[in-house]
Amino acid sequence: MAGAFNPADLTEEELGQLRGLRKRKMELMDEIEHIKNELRDVDAELESLYYVDEGSRSRHKLIFTGKKKFNQDPMRGIEYLTDRGLLSRQPSAVAQWLFKGEGLSKTAIGELLGSHDPFCLEVLDQFVLCHNFQNMFIVDALRAFLWSFRLPGESQKIDRIMERFAQQYVATNEGVFDNADTCFTIAYSCIMLNTLLHNPNVKDRPTFDRYQNMNKELLDAGSVNTAILAQIFDSIRAREFQIPCEDAARLDNIFLHPDREGWLYKQSSSQFISGPLSWKRRWFVLSDSCLYYFDQTGEKEPRGIIPLQNVGVRRVESASRPFMFEIFSLSEDGRIKACKTEQTGKLVEGRHSVYRICASGSDDLNAWLEAIAGAASISLHDVRWQTGAIEELNARIGAAEEQQQQQQQQEAAVQVYEEFDPFEALNEEREHKCTACGWSLDEEDRDAVIGHYRSQWHRYNVKHVLKGRKPLSEDEFEELGEEERKADEVTSSSSDSDDSDCDDVPLNLGSSHFHFIHNNEVFSVYKCLLRPGEASVSLSMFARPLDCAIFLLAGGHFAAGIFKGDKVVSHRAFHRYVVRAKQGGVQSANDNAKGPARSAGAALRRYNERALREDIVKVMQEWAELLAATPLVFIRCASYQKVIFHEVDEGGFDRKDPRLRTIPFETKRPLIDEVRRVWEKLGSVTCHGTLEEFMAERSRRKQRMKILVKKKRTDDHWSLDDIKEKEKSPPKEKKTDHLKPVVPQEEKPKEVDRWPTLDKNIRRELYAMIKDNNEEDLAALVKQHSDSDENEVIDYLSSFRLSDGSTFLHLAAKNSCDKIVKAARTAFLAMSDREKRAAAAEARLAKLSGGPRCVQCGVTYTGSGFEYNELRLLDECGSKASIFIVDEETYDPVQVGYLAEECIAVDEDDNIVGGVTKGDAHHVDSLALHRAFSLFAFTPEKKLILQKRSAEKITFPLLWANTCCSHPLFVPVELDGGRGAVTAAVRKIDHELGVADLRPEECRVMGRFLYKAVMENSPWGEHELDYAIVTRNMSLSRIQPNPSEVCDVRAVDEAELAEWVASEPSSFSPWFLLFHRLRFLSEWWANIDRIEKHPVDMKIVRMN
Repeated sequence: MAGAFNPADLTEEELGQLRGLRKRKMELMDEIEHIKNELRDVDAELESLYYVDEGSRSRHKLIFTGKKKFNQDPMRGIEYLTDRGLLSRQPSAVAQWLFKGEGLSKTAIGELLGSHDPFCLEVLDQFVLCHNFQNMFIVDALRAFLWSFRLPGESQKIDRIMERFAQQYVATNEGVFDNADTCFTIAYSCIMLNTLLHNPNVKDRPTFDRYQNMNKELLDAGSVNTAILAQIFDSIRAREFQIPCEDAARLDNIFLHPDREGWLYKQSSSQFISGPLSWKRRWFVLSDSCLYYFDQTGEKEPRGIIPLQNVGVRRVESASRPFMFEIFSLSEDGRIKACKTEQTGKLVEGRHSVYRICASGSDDLNAWLEAIAGAASISLHDVRWQTGAIEELNARIGAAEEQQQQQQQQEAAVQVYEEFDPFEALNEEREHKCTACGWSLDEEDRDAVIGHYRSQWHRYNVKHVLKGRKPLSEDEFEELGEEERKADEVTSSSSDSDDSDCDDVPLNLGSSHFHFIHNNEVFSVYKCLLRPGEASVSLSMFARPLDCAIFLLAGGHFAAGIFKGDKVVSHRAFHRYVVRAKQGGVQSANDNAKGPARSAGAALRRYNERALREDIVKVMQEWAELLAATPLVFIRCASYQKVIFHEVDEGGFDRKDPRLRTIPFETKRPLIDEVRRVWEKLGSVTCHGTLEEFMAERSRRKQRMKILVKKKRTDDHWSLDDIKEKEKSPPKEKKTDHLKPVVPQEEKPKEVDRWPTLDKNIRRELYAMIKDNNEEDLAALVKQHSDSDENEVIDYLSSFRLSDGSTFLHLAAKNSCDKIVKAARTAFLAMSDREKRAAAAEARLAKLSGGPRCVQCGVTYTGSGFEYNELRLLDECGSKASIFIVDEETYDPVQVGYLAEECIAVDEDDNIVGGVTKGDAHHVDSLALHRAFSLFAFTPEKKLILQKRSAEKITFPLLWANTCCSHPLFVPVELDGGRGAVTAAVRKIDHELGVADLRPEECRVMGRFLYKAVMENSPWGEHELDYAIVTRNMSLSRIQPNPSEVCDVRAVDEAELAEWVASEPSSFSPWFLLFHRLRFLSEWWANIDRIEKHPVDMKIVRMN
């Protein structure tokens, strides 16, 4: 290529100069790196001077932890810092902290600012005030504003943020735009233009004319001119908005909860530096069996990574560095598989065999040694297995315990003989006495001696002496009752049994692990690694590679790999959409439980399940030869999915194949990386310390087990004193507040048969003819009777009630009796829904002459008509108005009057469709969907206040429900969704419970819930779209119940309520049971202290 540099064209002098330049460049690079190291050391010294005490260091660590929590969950991080007094709760202080943004994720800041939470909105206002947009062009102001955070992806959040930006820009730049709305539109168009011009996925780049058309309304209104739009277009086309980079934020998950972190000095590598080795201060983080080190604490990308696999850690004695330790390799090649970042930013593999690190003190050194030793993992290919023998742990423990048991038995026998020598000389006359009872023994009378030692008196005294008590004389023993003697024997025998049982307590060493001893240290490996025919671990297992096949299947994800020679020779992974969103479980499981669902998503999931199965079968067929030569096969999947791996024509596994294994630990989402991780964990070896340490820990565990067994045995046995004390103590009173009072039921007198002349055969014939729709035979059967009997038959047909409460009319209609079904309704049924609504509107809104109007049909009338409870109807409407007018002898007149109140009728998406009377909304003939609210009030003690609905209630009387439940009315102040529901709740809790001081701001809407419930043996029910509202800190002293609405009030905690609902579910209203059983109430209960911050999802939940 023309102009290219060719060293061959240079003279010797020029080549010498070139070499000098290169050498000088390397020297300058070394000097720059040296200066950087000096600057890091100075920063470290300054930081150590800043934290003059342990308190300031602890404060810095808490702030650092809070920032990491913020990057994961913004509200959680702020709460962490405010609870510890490190950050003020004031929105202005939080906004300033976000504006500085030191160590904070720009994405997390954007998510917080875009939230609709009231506190976040206040923070957003203060955050915008932190920016100074005065005398700045709008594009430049947007660049500065968007650099302080990362714009969220949801349009609603973007609108919220840009609206505040527009208000601040207009306030600081008067005369640039007419109003904030114009500024908002221009700012939003700038963001869209930046995306269209610089997004590589956009093929059709907009021109200036198109951008003008995007803002045509503003141009027509004169809010902006073409010059400003041209300036905006040119500025954005020349330079796109710089979005804050979050590449390193992905590491926050690893370092959120590290095992240990802190400053350490790391020795530099000798392979790159000539001369004495230098020590550099680095920030070390131990997490997930890896040791990461950084130049500074605020950095995201680590400078190097040291995996703690096949490595050891030990202390190094050094006079110059007294707190030094080293991490050394235990692999066969003698190298640690680490990596580091070069000066150029390239990641390279390290070639270290040892890392030397120095701590700041003795305690810090011991803590790091313990943490690294605990995190380091040993593999099957560790070099330590090449030397020494391997011994099974159980064999060593069994021999040691048998020898120890024999020694203890001998010592116990000698002790008993010494303490209870039957012929111990007690006095000068050489008279021998029993050491337990003091009874004189005659050596020549052998039968008397044996009889004494077998007596109950002697056994009783021996046990008392062993317990440190004074022995009883023979007369004192005879005075004891039989029960006292036996009680002592039972207690002693049970104690002896406990001791023997405790000695036999097995100590499980882990059913999934095999323990062995190597060089006086105890190790364990997974038992599943033993091949068929191997009974224990041997050196040959460590010498061979871990050849196996691993299959992972879960949630539509499949991953598999075959390992040979410690390398992956084949792998495969794919994913299918089979899991039902937000509900979990595959589609086939849902179909088996509830029947096949008929939806496009369900059909797609069924197809994907079949396709996933076929894909797995195809993989196994392709791997048939490899799998046949694989000694071990590990499968992790659900039980119902195991059939996939067995029913394969070529390559499937026999169910009794000895190679099959389950994975003895938890696995994550099936991916290729997870297959590799499972293989590495299967090949890991766990060290349990030296044999002495392991046996000491085992002994401590056995002692704890003995205490637990003895405690259990003691609880199961009662001594005589305990029994007497229990008999003397009064019986414990049981709570009966939750029990319903027993109401004696009066025996109803037997009803007199109204139709004595109709025998059972005639009644059966009448029933059969009506059921078969046999009109002719029915008429003939009625005509056969005399006039009086015929009247009785007709009365029977019109008045008799079947077992379910229905009449013969219902039976005939159910069986399609033509004349009954079609009676006078053909014309109305033929009308469309629109025509039916139009006819009803015409009937009600017809402009007729003045006079009273029927509330049922809307027709004006003359005369008295029909009047009931201030409601006026036509005579014919009054007789039919069962939905609106009920008998005062059956229902309370006050409650009947409430049926005329107008509720808010809505559709299933909560769109208002009009007003509906409470009677229409609750009668089963219409049961119109309408808005309601359910208020849940908690006391300062976190107890939920329940009310028992009065007996006068028309719907669900005498049932326990939440604190207050009713309906928003069709009035302007209560039509506005959640605000209207809160307004109605404040109104009704005053009416029902006399709480007049509840403020709307104390109530929080927790969601919308749709349910339907019908009362048994009653024409009333509920079909409501319910707004759930929670309030707290309401004391019972504020409540003054209205007797016509509430007959009882009670406060319960969560455990008491769960027990009550489990024992008496019929005592509660159906909507309250739904809230309780679907765990919504439990969730609010758990977050009642921070209910204002609890996230709310206003998506409508269909509860039944």
